[in-house]
Amino acid sequence: KRSFQGVDLIRAMISCAVQNDSPAYTVVRFSAECFLFLGGFQINFELTFALMLSLYAFIAFGEFFCVLLAVSKFDSLHDAINASDEKEITMTTLHPTNVYQNLSIGGTVVGMVFVTQCILISFVMADIYDHPPG
Repeated sequence: KRSFQGVDLIRAMISCAVQNDSPAYTVVRFSAECFLFLGGFQINFELTFALMLSLYAFIAFGEFFCVLLAVSKFDSLHDAINASDEKEITMTTLHPTNVYQNLSIGGTVVGMVFVTQCILISFVMADIYDHPPG
């Protein structure tokens, strides 16, 4: 059992917050963020915009902070060791031909993206019919 302490605990928490390893998690997280920001824009535009910029800045600089924390822990980069239990790392190269294949090979994520797009388009259409421009 591994326990993280100090700088390693902070690095682990940042990595958990900013990593998008699972395509399903990524789509659900971004959809939830978009719905929250969409609702927030209706209530208080300025505050929501500031929160959105703060969140995306944190996500963008999260990996950078993790690297800085890792470097600060060691006196030399030669002291850093690979903490992975895997003996050999295998790489898989994907060659997606469109955005849906790029998200995932499985059909679940493609379906989730399609349904989310339909929901967002229906919100816009309903709003236009309820409040015509002009």
